Amino acid sequence: MRCPACKLALATLEVEGVELDFCVEGHGYWLDEGELEVLLGAEETVLEVGELGGGNGGKGPGGRRPRCPRCKRSMTPVVLFEGLELDLCPVGDGIWFDEGELAVLMTELVRAGRVVADTPLARSLDSLTRHFGGTS
Repeated sequence: MRCPACKLALATLEVEGVELDFCVEGHGYWLDEGELEVLLGAEETVLEVGELGGGNGGKGPGGRRPRCPRCKRSMTPVVLFEGLELDLCPVGDGIWFDEGELAVLMTELVRAGRVVADTPLARSLDSLTRHFGGTS
């Protein structure tokens, strides 16, 4: 798979039996359907598509939406809450988190009491940030 931002091959880190795909240039993370819940240790769905509002239509470089690393279709922008717009695969293959968005989501989920702060995902993001820089 390739990064939707820079088109370089995504690297993979196995965490708790889940393959976390990430851009080594720090552009973001790809999580396949259901992987977010496993990595957060959540017992229920963390992001319900019905909960997500419409996107603002933000475009990537060249005026186009980023493409799904799996199916290559243009991803659908969805606003989870103010300040966090995620890119979802239109056929449900997964979610693309731009740099910093996973950390924002985790902070909000912890604040809302939906997940605990010390999760496999939090530990992995800390490690990746130390090795590759960026803000997760």
